[in-house]
Amino acid sequence: MRYLVAIVFLLGGSACSAETQVLPGPNGGGGAGGGAGGGSLGGASPEPLWRPTDASLTLERYDYWGGSWRWTGEFAALPTSIQQLIVDLRVVEEDKSACFADNPEYRVTIEGAEPTRTILAACVDADQDACFDSYSSSGDAVIECATLAPLVDALGCVSCNGEAGVCSGRAVIGIDDGCENNGAFEQGFEVNVPAAGTYLLGSGDPQYCGSAISVSNEGGALADTGPACPTTQYTFPASGTYYLSDEVPRFFVRSLP
Repeated sequence: MRYLVAIVFLLGGSACSAETQVLPGPNGGGGAGGGAGGGSLGGASPEPLWRPTDASLTLERYDYWGGSWRWTGEFAALPTSIQQLIVDLRVVEEDKSACFADNPEYRVTIEGAEPTRTILAACVDADQDACFDSYSSSGDAVIECATLAPLVDALGCVSCNGEAGVCSGRAVIGIDDGCENNGAFEQGFEVNVPAAGTYLLGSGDPQYCGSAISVSNEGGALADTGPACPTTQYTFPASGTYYLSDEVPRFFVRSLP
């Protein structure tokens, strides 16, 4: 099993399985009795999100201005530094006084020995707690953004929203880093391939079936891939830096099993 963190899309809403448990406020708080102020501004003390019986995590972000991405990782396989950042995550009661639209939004779904549970976060400038009025309900817990921001920074997933004018240049992405990157970058994605061989390219969106992915390097254009439905395989002829088109939602490059 694995963690699924899904961003709450403005049009798509949230999709939870019947087993999903939305966390109550810290210390079991619910309804309107969560304490004055809420969030990191008052009320109950932050509590750990991660439990010893948890197994994997997927973190998804949606930002009207900055685009979306998703990251997935099995806890046992993660570097110690990332494990510690996950263990350090804390939950607090949402601050109802800070609700407004178009925050960056995050959603974490945790899977392990216990039933799947989900928790949300809405952050301003990646480290200031707030809540988002489309999903807020009195007594719900949210991730404390001050503890989420270091994890977001360490994962390094990228996204942008072309309409917001923040997508100039080319985005550098990794291989096998758990990220599904998104955004209409003017010059696409750049990836450093460690060795010649065949890799999996494509989308983390299982409903996506799109056109071929354009591939080039410093020497110019190479043969395009086949259609990504939602993924396709591509053989890089040598190690080095390659440039990929970005017309694929939640784009990634992975080694073949």
